[in-house]
Amino acid sequence: MKIILYYILIITISLYSIQSFQNQYTEIELINADSLVGLNLNDISTREFFGNVKFKDLKTNLIAKSGIYYTNTNIADFTGDVKVEDDSVIIYANRIVYERQSRISKAYDRVLMIGKFNNVKLIADTVLNYPNQNYSIAFSNSILFKIDTTKTIDSSDYDKIIFNFDTLSISADTMESFRQLNNEYYEFSKNVEIYRNNFSSRSDLVIYKKDTIILKDNPIVWYENTQLIADSIIISLINNKLQKLEGFNNAIIITEHDSTDKERYNQISGNKIIINFDTNSKIFNILSVGNSKSIYYLADEKGNNGLDRKSTDSINIQFRDNEIEKIYWLGTTVGEFIPENIVFDNPSSYNLPQFKIENNKPKKKLLKHKNLQ
Repeated sequence: MKIILYYILIITISLYSIQSFQNQYTEIELINADSLVGLNLNDISTREFFGNVKFKDLKTNLIAKSGIYYTNTNIADFTGDVKVEDDSVIIYANRIVYERQSRISKAYDRVLMIGKFNNVKLIADTVLNYPNQNYSIAFSNSILFKIDTTKTIDSSDYDKIIFNFDTLSISADTMESFRQLNNEYYEFSKNVEIYRNNFSSRSDLVIYKKDTIILKDNPIVWYENTQLIADSIIISLINNKLQKLEGFNNAIIITEHDSTDKERYNQISGNKIIINFDTNSKIFNILSVGNSKSIYYLADEKGNNGLDRKSTDSINIQFRDNEIEKIYWLGTTVGEFIPENIVFDNPSSYNLPQFKIENNKPKKKLLKHKNLQ
């Protein structure tokens, strides 16, 4: 996950390639145009290029169906299947506008950016780059994809190598990058969804900086059959893998007691909840700190067998092989057992105050664009 967010920097910096084709007007070489028209209307001088337009400078190729260059404003406007390519990125759009003096570049209409060395792809309706402000923004139908390839050895045939493709997607109404010296960070706002295999999240604001992703404004995180809700959630990463989830204020973690029973959910709430992961991205510890409460449904071979409810200062749960191994209630603890014959009539009445099941889990996004094979 870190890698995909990190490469936003690479992609947005690569927007400079849009502008690089015109760093110096005399350096641009017109490779092809079916027709060229020069006009001077109301003291506005233009050069219009039509049909299979192709420009080239030292590092960048630009291809489009047509283009206009306004010599008095130094603005270039290319339209129709525009393609810009340099040694690190390929950019497709139906329109690209470059303002030479301000160095501002704008790409419109089903923009696709493909990183050549990082398996990163960005789709958006509009991408704007403001290099003097070290700022870039993509908005409207914006989705960022990172495709990772992992290689494993087949345990049944050690001569057989298995390749697995793992795609991370981040979608948002708006994606922004802020690039300052020693202070680079990225913001995703409104309807932000992160999806990768058994991990997903939803919120209205995501801030990424280094190895930390901060979710705010109604954040929810799902991991397998576990749901974490809090006022804010911090995701910590190591080597592109989950290391830790932290929920702050009004935090609650909810897990299914039985996938066929939609009324019984095991729950832990606290001022702060921490979920720690091992190197295989499996949960090995859950810690609730401050004003901790728990609800745990019991069962035996005969079926459901009541409810265990406790209040304490902190709760520490240890896992082994994805199963609970030990539970520690730390501090002054008050507990009670509620028999099944009482729980049976209305299990949901025992839910903790913060309890809320969210069923709008993000779904896998498909990478679709006419310029992708």
